[in-house]
Amino acid sequence: MNQRRHATVILFGDSFQTFTPLQAFQQSVHAVINSSEMFLLKQLIEKAVADNSLFLHSFRETQGRMHSGSAKE
Repeated sequence: MNQRRHATVILFGDSFQTFTPLQAFQQSVHAVINSSEMFLLKQLIEKAVADNSLFLHSFRETQGRMHSGSAKE
């Protein structure tokens, strides 16, 4: 599970609306992208990764503080 917190999972398909949070949640991924928007692939991946990093920032920061605190003991 720890590795999943450092990855961004994106699902492509014809039946998805790009960046629809409910569809992504239903599919257990971070983002969904409609196949017709592949020409924007680089920008869409960058946005998905940035959104995921922002979402997990506080968690990762807290986890890092807990880890470094237990290393001192």
